[in-house]
Amino acid sequence: MAADDTELLKRLLAGEQQAFRELVSTYQGAMRAVAYAIVGNRHADEAVQDAWLAVVRNLVSFESRS
Repeated sequence: MAADDTELLKRLLAGEQQAFRELVSTYQGAMRAVAYAIVGNRHADEAVQDAWLAVVRNLVSFESRS
């Protein structure tokens, strides 16, 4: 995990809303590109939304192993 990502994760775990906005801003494009390649344009946005929901739901149980 990059140092910037580690710091961002710490801020997320502390409940900082701006950190989540930064996370989305940083990774939204790449996530959509991958989703588009896998499921096509019709379902890409839904797949990305589902992924972000999973991030939010599982953030508290995240364990950094790097």
